[in-house]
Order: sequence, then C-alpha cells, then structure tokens
Amino acid sequence: MEGRDWVEALELAPQRELLLSLLDAVEADTRFRALEVGCSLARGNADELSDVDVGLWIDDEWWDAALTDLEPLLRQLASTVDAVGFDAPWGRWFFAQYADGRQLDVAAQRASTAQRRAPDSIVLFDRDGILEARAARKPVDRRAEWAFLAWFELGNVPKYIARGSTWEALGALEQARSEFLRLYAANIGATNPEFGVTSIFDTPGGDVPPRLAETYPRPDVDELRDAARVLAGLLTNAWERPPLAQWVEPEL
Repeated sequence: MEGRDWVEALELAPQRELLLSLLDAVEADTRFRALEVGCSLARGNADELSDVDVGLWIDDEWWDAALTDLEPLLRQLASTVDAVGFDAPWGRWFFAQYADGRQLDVAAQRASTAQRRAPDSIVLFDRDGILEARAARKPVDRRAEWAFLAWFELGNVPKYIARGSTWEALGALEQARSEFLRLYAANIGATNPEFGVTSIFDTPGGDVPPRLAETYPRPDVDELRDAARVLAGLLTNAWERPPLAQWVEPEL
C-alpha cells in the first residue's frame, strides 16, 4: 500500500497529520512532481518521537522558484519554531521544527535526477511515474573505506596527545568511533549503515557491540589512550586490518 491510503493508515497521529498536510500542499502545486517518505516511518519502526523524512522532486524548469516558495510552505503546515534550507550536493535540504515537537526533513531534488528508488521508501504521489520507473538501489559496500578511516582517525589520537591538545584527541577518537559504528552497522546488515548508531537500533535486535562504552573517555590522557586501544580491538574484530593499522596500534 502506498499513496494517501498509506498515510491515512499510519497509527502515529502527529506524523500522519503532518504528512497529510504536506501531501495536500504539494499535490496542489504542479511544480512538485513526486513525493516519497523514507527512514523509520517507511520501515514501520517509527515512534512518537520520530521525525518525518521525505524526498520531494521538483520540475527542473521551476526549480529556483519552487525552492523559494518551499520554506514558506513548510511554515504554513503547523505552528513553526524554525524552518531553514541549505544547499546539498543532490539538491537542497530543508528542515522544519514545529512548536508541538514534530520535525520535518525534506530532501528537495530535481525531477530529472530521479534515477533510483530506495528499497524502503513509500511513494506518496508521482505525477510522471519517475519513482516507479527507477531501479531498486543496489547498496554500495563501503566497509573497507570506513575501516580505513577509523584507523586513520585513531592514528591522530597519539599525535594530538603529543601536542598536548587533549580536546583534538577526543575529537579524533569520536570520529574514529563514528566510522567504526558505520562499519559495525554494515556488518549486522543494517539498512543505511552510513547513519551509524541510528541504523543499528533501527535493525531488529540490533545493539552496539560489547565494550563500546569503554571508548568514551574523559579528557584525560591515560583514559584517552585506553579508550583508543579498546576501539582498535573492536576494529580488529570487525574488519581486516589495513596496513595503516600496523603503524597506528603501537602508537596508541
């Protein structure tokens, strides 16, 4: 089931009403060619705190004008705390925070770029069939990349410690942990593992690995080193060690 019927069947009333209001608004404006919802709502594991994530495709000829009108449109959907839009490589990202706590993320994209449909998305409307015509997206395996980046950031931890920059060392460790969590999410078969810990908990039965809590140190040099060593061990168990790891680990 897709389209308006899917929205009306949503058990989460706040998200349902927001989606219905958005659907009414974009259907009434022919510059907007297609709308789909994704993430937790589309997967069926959303709760009352979940934001609403949608993809909105805009007629290329009306791109600039439609973007100008989109932020005011979002503000009209409900009492608004703030609404902003920022350029992105794929188009323009909009976010609206509403006074009742609801949140709306909109990925606005040119209709001509609608090439692939996410496997867990729900099409709400599609004037030209541009979403139905897209092939299912084949996931790209980025685990080797994430493993390398995690080791790379771990290598920065002792460097910053040597400089006496504890906070930069903490930042490098945090980035290394983020890359590891993407890797771990991919290993357990999470959808959209690039979202790291969020995608882990969106996976049925998903949980972070044992000892992850030990990778959260206070701004203390000894604790930093201990945490980095624990993370190195988690990385070793998660993916084949790149040659860089042989240099990084003795430095920790």
